[in-house]
Amino acid sequence: MKPMTLVRGCALLAAATLFDSSPSQASSGSVRAQGMAGAYTATASGIDAIHWNPANLAFETNPGFSFELVSGGARVSNNGIDLGLYNRYSGADLTSDDKNIILSSIPAGGLATNADVFASALGVQSNNLALSFSGHGQAHSNLPHDVFVLLLEGNAVADSVSFENAAGEAIAFASVNLSAAAQLHEAHWGQLHLGINLRYLEGLAYAQVQEVNGSLVTRPSGIVGQAQAELLTAGRGQGMGFDLGLAAGVGSGWQAGLFLENAFTRVNFTSNLERRTFVAETDDVSVATLEEIDDVADLYTEDQIVEAASPFAVSLPRILNFGVGHVNDHTSLAFEYTQGFSTRAGSTTSPRFAVGGELRELGFLPIRLGVSVGGVEGRSASAGLGFDLGGFRLDVAAATQGEFLPSDPKGVSLAVGTGLRF
Repeated sequence: MKPMTLVRGCALLAAATLFDSSPSQASSGSVRAQGMAGAYTATASGIDAIHWNPANLAFETNPGFSFELVSGGARVSNNGIDLGLYNRYSGADLTSDDKNIILSSIPAGGLATNADVFASALGVQSNNLALSFSGHGQAHSNLPHDVFVLLLEGNAVADSVSFENAAGEAIAFASVNLSAAAQLHEAHWGQLHLGINLRYLEGLAYAQVQEVNGSLVTRPSGIVGQAQAELLTAGRGQGMGFDLGLAAGVGSGWQAGLFLENAFTRVNFTSNLERRTFVAETDDVSVATLEEIDDVADLYTEDQIVEAASPFAVSLPRILNFGVGHVNDHTSLAFEYTQGFSTRAGSTTSPRFAVGGELRELGFLPIRLGVSVGGVEGRSASAGLGFDLGGFRLDVAAATQGEFLPSDPKGVSLAVGTGLRF
């Protein structure tokens, strides 16, 4: 049998973390960066440097003025089910072999889903100073592998199913960024620059699955199970933060950058604070029980407790980016290493490596390509185009998530932006 109702609370809570999931740094702040697979810390310039390395604003090659009109993008991905698998089995009658194929695609730690969105508008950069306004959101959820075993195969005699590694977090916030850069040192080998982003943060919404526990066990007398989940939610909040960057120019066209995103952040949530506790239980469900009941809801009991929560503070995850690149009049080529320090919305402890480039042979039509492995996205390939018409620019980019080829990806990323650059 397949008692799906017992996992209802856990599944709903994990899925609910995608609400207002409004991306990680690899998908935020610059459409040009997305086209180069996020290999941009060393070579970002103009208004883009705010999000990728403010220290780059001190380079002499930086544009004297750039203005961002509007840009935005979104990404959704998971770590197990690709598009081909979904299309093959969606709505189909599953055989035992089909179920085994689906279960083998889901990691032992569970099916992790990430969703990101960014939007920015009216950013302005002049020499080594910049100001921008942006909105971000990040969401992460994890459904245990055992849940899919239960849904696809039911519960065998003397077997047990655990829900305890279900998790989820989502945050949406707006940010006002003031960026500045200065030269620290100049020598025969090149220059060293320091940059900082000072940020005012306006929290728009927050949700976190704080605790999930429960199990389902088959006994000779029938199935016994219980599940409990606790969800913390909040509305508005305010906070501050800063990012730090270093940039070095070495030789002819070579640049290196180090950027610590969210070096310090703190958002204090004080309104619409709620703690919701979901509880579901069933006892000795058997074939005989099923024959006697008229409504499947009689098989279990469920309850929801809503309480006021105390104000709390949330920090955004720290992410370290290191990049090396070479820039000349016609091409850019860069390498990027990204390391997160926690597995949360917008971050993972899995390191990410990316290589990206831009070809400007046509002048008004730059072409961007990149590939990456690791991080939230897994394997990814990206492409982008720019249209530079007398200072006005239009940029578009797209990337696969989870696979290099676009035929069967585990997610997609899209972005578009416009602005002025002189």
